[in-house]
Amino acid sequence: MHSLALDPRLEAELDDVLRQCGALHPYEVAWELEGWGCALPDPLLRAAFLQVWTPTRIAKCSTEEVDAILGTIGIEGAIEAVMGERGTSAWAVSDQWKKALARPVNAHENMVLGLVACAHWARFRADEPSDEMLYDRLVAGELLASQKQWGAACDCFKVFWDSVAGRLPKNLRRATGATGLFRGVLLEAWAERYCLTLVRASSDWPDYMDTGLAFIDAYLLQFPATGGTAGWMLHATKGRFQLQSGRAQEGFTRFEALIREDPTSPAGFRALADAVLACAEPPLAIVKKTVALLIAATHRRVDASGAWELSKCVQQLNTVAASID
Repeated sequence: MHSLALDPRLEAELDDVLRQCGALHPYEVAWELEGWGCALPDPLLRAAFLQVWTPTRIAKCSTEEVDAILGTIGIEGAIEAVMGERGTSAWAVSDQWKKALARPVNAHENMVLGLVACAHWARFRADEPSDEMLYDRLVAGELLASQKQWGAACDCFKVFWDSVAGRLPKNLRRATGATGLFRGVLLEAWAERYCLTLVRASSDWPDYMDTGLAFIDAYLLQFPATGGTAGWMLHATKGRFQLQSGRAQEGFTRFEALIREDPTSPAGFRALADAVLACAEPPLAIVKKTVALLIAATHRRVDASGAWELSKCVQQLNTVAASID
């Protein structure tokens, strides 16, 4: 029989972490707890954490083992409930199980019920990915990106977006209005990271520029009112890929618009310079116009500290212009 009892000290620590994760979806919380537990500095607490059922630990269990865990809580007929769920969230099945119980469940049992529902869905409805299975693609992409496996990370992120996009309300103008597991804050932060990953992947595999342009167009079609940091990153990445893929004037115009929005920030000038320098064969006219913009910015002391190296970019661009002449 599988025990769900936890070390009292660990249980108190878990409760504290759970309170801090109050705004997250339960499945996100489960992943947060897994990372937290693996990084515990106290060796005794780290050993006690092996009692906690996490996404990774549940995924390694057989169907029989998972059913035995459910039996400990008092749940039967798990697979039937998963197969009968009409929504896209596996975690929703655990809410049905809790209603069927004649007693309240503690925080650990609550997490176990949700994770078991996710595990059963992944086994028996793999051709109909649950929201949680799509979130796993995001987690896998994040891990690959942290290991600088840019192409593989982009591939994971593409699967994630292609699937999630069809589940979002069509009338949303901003990602910040999305709720549930794919809430707006998560989507906007992820979109920024995806753009950065696409830029890095495209330096070795140019095809990712096309992937990036398609993604950005789809994202902005879904969320046309995207602004702030996410909007800036999306448009800067699109401008970069346009410059690199033969649509130089379109890309340059996009950067001009970003610069006009905040002419005192060196970010737009540096992003434009980097994009032009990344082009295999930039048009001479575009190089000269970029130099003119950067020189004007340096005269206005936009990069007063020199941290953005706009003056250095001018020198590099002048070298490129000379080689084209």
